[in-house]
Amino acid sequence: MAWRAGTSEEGARHWSPTEAYAPTTVLLRMLSDGWQVAEPVEATPYWYSGGRRVDVYTFSLRRGDERLRVPVLGNPVVLRLIDEQQIPVVLDAHASEAQDL
Repeated sequence: MAWRAGTSEEGARHWSPTEAYAPTTVLLRMLSDGWQVAEPVEATPYWYSGGRRVDVYTFSLRRGDERLRVPVLGNPVVLRLIDEQQIPVVLDAHASEAQDL
């Protein structure tokens, strides 16, 4: 199953659960379509050479009997969503192991 966010005027974004992460617009569209965050959100840091870090936030969503995990790259929109909705964030259990990209 794939999801689409936006209209043709906005430039539609697509995502399939087989992809590494979803665009933030897809997450926001799913939330506006009735999906709810099943707390908490998992944060997983990934390290690039040179000490640069990228965080991936995995949202567990539910809508009725449906369940879905949606990973998104950390960015100001995601951080604001987490802050405004006061969603707890936990560090991924495997994050203590070095995850290099």
